Amino acid sequence: MTFVNTSLGEVYYPGIDESIDVNKMTQCRRYIDKARLPKWVQFVTCGVDTQDNRFETVVLGSDASRKHVCFIERRVIPGDLREPQVWSDLLNYLNDFRCATRDGRELPIQLTCIDSGGHFTQDVYAFCLRSPRLRPIKGVGMVSTSGTKDLIYRVSDVPVKALANGTARIQLTLINTGYAKDVI
Repeated sequence: MTFVNTSLGEVYYPGIDESIDVNKMTQCRRYIDKARLPKWVQFVTCGVDTQDNRFETVVLGSDASRKHVCFIERRVIPGDLREPQVWSDLLNYLNDFRCATRDGRELPIQLTCIDSGGHFTQDVYAFCLRSPRLRPIKGVGMVSTSGTKDLIYRVSDVPVKALANGTARIQLTLINTGYAKDVI
């Protein structure tokens, strides 16, 4: 795991029968077949990273206590983020995504966090106004040894300047990246 993360610079995905115990908080398992997720999956969430030429998405399933998490899907949505069609493609993907559990329940994505750092901050804010299931986030480079042991550093109200009237506001969640990296 360490070799893959630090030497190769790639994300480590555990095998289907392998689990990772991170301070007894989370067990991650990789599932390839999104049509046959374990029955303990209650919630499906998505994380979106914005790049200049694409969106990178990761969909996860978790139980009600969020102690068990499984990887469902990773998807790249290519395109120039200055083009409205790419944002429409992302919204369609998030709205249309469904996966089924082994006991027959069909689960949509219930919450999506979108990285608003980088070149498209105001575009992300405006996009997140489309649905309460879309939330902008931003990493804050804190060091967890400073005593802060919370993943969410703060939630702030920020203006959405990308709109014509400029009067809308949205809640931005600041993530303590130092703590998150320590936990991972």
